[in-house]
Amino acid sequence: MIPDSSPEYMDLDDAEISTALGPEIAARIFSDEFTDFRVAALLQTIPEAPEIGMLMLDIYPHKLETGELAWIEKYMVKGEHEFGRSVMMLLDGNSLQFAHLVPGQSKASPVLQCDVLDNVLALIKNDGAGARADWSGLERNENLAARGIPEVWPSGCPVSVFDSVVTQEPDQEGKAWSERWGFHLGDDVVLVDIVFTRSADGGTLILPKIVKQ
Repeated sequence: MIPDSSPEYMDLDDAEISTALGPEIAARIFSDEFTDFRVAALLQTIPEAPEIGMLMLDIYPHKLETGELAWIEKYMVKGEHEFGRSVMMLLDGNSLQFAHLVPGQSKASPVLQCDVLDNVLALIKNDGAGARADWSGLERNENLAARGIPEVWPSGCPVSVFDSVVTQEPDQEGKAWSERWGFHLGDDVVLVDIVFTRSADGGTLILPKIVKQ
């Protein structure tokens, strides 16, 4: 059911969150307690917008191997333009943290996003303008990767992902789908097509390919 306490941008059922995280945590999530924090997190990704409007499209629990309480929130954010944004929220007592996920429509899980970003950055680094870029300042946060949290915008990285779209919806069994991710590289845009195929052992094969323009 949709809680009466839910803020107007959050017209969603709380059943899945309540079952996974407990009714007390769900009551906090489906209230205004975290609204200012959510706005601040989203504004980090749209710095040119002094004010934003936001609509939460989906919310669901996420299990981390560390046992931290976590859930994922997906938004449509309205500034000068409309943007798809996803944020992982992590709650430890009264301490709330967040991690940005790949912007746009990507259906990849956070762990899968880690693998995709690693593969794609290596691909871009060895191709064309990417090979000529300065990667010497790149610093990776190993703590995030160890927890299965993607580092969407690594410090000192000359490449930054700005969007993702689903180009082929998952098949009936949900075992294969395709996406196109967009990256900024200086003034250039690099588009990468990615085919995801789930294997029999439960893993997912990732096949990225730079789109030649």
